[in-house]
Amino acid sequence: MTKKRRKRKKRVRTTKMIQKTTRPYRTKATMIERKKKSKVVSSKSQSRKLTLQDLVGTNDDAKHESSDEESDESDDEDRETAKENSSSKSRKRSRRKEEAELSAKENSMAEGKQLIETADDFERELVSAPNSSMLWIRYMAYHVAQTEIDSARKVAERALKKINFREEDEKQNVLTAYMKIEYKYGSKKSLEKLFARVVQHWDPKHANYALADIYIDGKEYNEADLALKRAVKASKGQSRGAWLRRISLKMDRKESEEAHNLVQEAI
Repeated sequence: MTKKRRKRKKRVRTTKMIQKTTRPYRTKATMIERKKKSKVVSSKSQSRKLTLQDLVGTNDDAKHESSDEESDESDDEDRETAKENSSSKSRKRSRRKEEAELSAKENSMAEGKQLIETADDFERELVSAPNSSMLWIRYMAYHVAQTEIDSARKVAERALKKINFREEDEKQNVLTAYMKIEYKYGSKKSLEKLFARVVQHWDPKHANYALADIYIDGKEYNEADLALKRAVKASKGQSRGAWLRRISLKMDRKESEEAHNLVQEAI
């Protein structure tokens, strides 16, 4: 047998060995990938109740709000937006402080085995902190967890009456949580009715921001776009943040042509 034939046979054997060793690995990897995809699909399809974190908001929401405020602030002609920016930063600092204080209080109460776990517990705490939106929202979340939606609404209404009129940020936090509850458990008509009241306590631009975020979380993008359109109108077309939110929504939805048209309109 010649050297060339021996080399050719050796290459064939080597190739077959590689194929045998790699085929099971590929099959296993494919199965793992399919399992991951099925888990993602099943988890998305499961409905759940609103939690405290849902009512308060997420860090991503705060980042989104912060980036929009920075873009508004960069517009020298929009002095009103600069004031809104500092107000929002103050609101976030106040919310973090409240969360830390309540967490510390709960930890100290836990040591004495006195957790805030009943309606009476919340009522006692609210006597000493009637302006705390975080405490009111926790009380609302407590009722939602018990499937007592009407009770959660009543708590929200009480909060709006009890919180001092000077504490606008605290009231806005409660209003946002209230709208989330109405969106999840009420009807479209009841949400619209509530929103008509919201804009009496909150400037229309930021009220529509909050409503748009709720619609986006619910994957109702057309409704979200309408809310952002109202936000642009409320600012008389002068707010960069409002324009950018609409454009970003279009880009996220792969609606590049509509996004381009909005850019031209904004310019």
